[in-house]
Order: sequence, then structure tokens, then C-alpha cells
Amino acid sequence: MEIVFLGAGNLANPIKIFLSKKNNVQIIPLRGTKISEFEEYFSNFKREKIFIDLMDPNRIDINTNFELIKKGNEVRQLVANSIKVKQYIYFSSANLYVPKIREIYEGDQILDQTQNKYLIMKKETEIFLKSLSLPVSICRVPNIWGHTSETSFFSDLIKAYKNKLKIEYVKGDEEVLSYINILDLSKLLDLIIQLNILGVVNLSTDNFNSRYNLKANINCHKNIEPINQKGIRLFSDKLKWEKFFKRRR
Repeated sequence: MEIVFLGAGNLANPIKIFLSKKNNVQIIPLRGTKISEFEEYFSNFKREKIFIDLMDPNRIDINTNFELIKKGNEVRQLVANSIKVKQYIYFSSANLYVPKIREIYEGDQILDQTQNKYLIMKKETEIFLKSLSLPVSICRVPNIWGHTSETSFFSDLIKAYKNKLKIEYVKGDEEVLSYINILDLSKLLDLIIQLNILGVVNLSTDNFNSRYNLKANINCHKNIEPINQKGIRLFSDKLKWEKFFKRRR
């Protein structure tokens, strides 16, 4: 099976290593690849391929290259015009869901309005992809740990743990968030391809906790059960991970 990553970032290489065990996998970086080269690629390939869309930035801030976001949208339009797409997999965000005290599944409500530019980008891209006559899988992904990023909440936790440092508590640490290991995410992605799961699917191994408790584990402080705290407790009706593998903790 031929799988093509559109965009690289921190995730493409570790996922590629896993998927390459059974598939022919290629990464086409968004940065450094001209639109004319994408046009030539999509007009010339003959066999059906599976595409994994990793073209969005990790966040939107003052350092964001908006030309790359525009370029990514142009590439998606090229995909929309192709007839050789076996499956198109887009990495969206679990933070599109309205925070709840209870578990969140694929049919739960997403944010109607938000000021978060990153989530606006994700929501608009989902709407565009759903409008296409393509076999689209929209993966709503929680926080990911175990990859090489050095600018994430989990990378800060790991640094503090390895260096035996205390990590500071801040306002908002009572928020509940879901998270998944990069290897487990790769396994779920492989299942989505094998089982040809389309539509919205949560990539979840049912791991969630408050930021406070995750920091408290590093600081050797007592946990506080986040029973009444809203947040993202991500689960899936479409893909039950426990039927296929044991999760990493």
C-alpha cells in the first residue's frame, strides 16, 4: 500500500517508521516543495494512494508562517481534483469539542464559536474536506507525547522528570486534557487504514487527567480527583483500541 504524508512537522517521521513496516511510505514536506511540484505530482501519479494531511502548524502565534497555511489549502484543493485518492486522512484537534465533565465521543457537540485562531483553522478545514466527494477520515487528536517536540506541555513534563526538577503550577491547571503516546497513535492510524474507517474518528486510548495532577506526579504531590472539572475526556465509538493492543502509560 502506498501512503503519502503531506507535510512533515514532528509527527510524520515517527509515524512513518511504524507504517513503513507494512507499507511504502513517502513524506512530501510542505516547506521547500513548490506548488508547481505538487501540481505535477497530483497530475501524474497513476495508482491509488492514501494521503495523511499534516500540513497545519502546531499553533498559530506571532511566529506562524501564514503563507504555508495558504499553501496547504492550495494543496488540498489539488487533492480535491484528483481521482486517485484511496483515503484522505486529516489530523484535526480534539479541542474542537465543547469541554464536558463526561466522556466525549464522535457524536458530541463541537464549539460553535471560538476566538482561538488555531481551532478556527481546524474547523474550517474540516468543513472543506467534508464537502468533497473523497473518502475522508477526519481524526480528532488529543495531546501527543513521546515524539521529539520540545515546545509542548508534555515535553516540559518529561524534562522536569528527567532532570528531577519541580514544575510550576499555573492558572488553568485544573483543566482536564486527553493525551496519547505517538506509538499508540500510529497503531490507531494503521487500523483506520486497514479498516477503512471514514468520517470523524477520535484517536484515543482513553487517557486523561488534569494538568495539575500531571504536574503533581512530577512534583511528588498528592493528586486531586478532577471529578467536577470540565475538559476533554476523549473516547471513541468507532475505534476501540483495547481490542487490538495494550496502551503505553
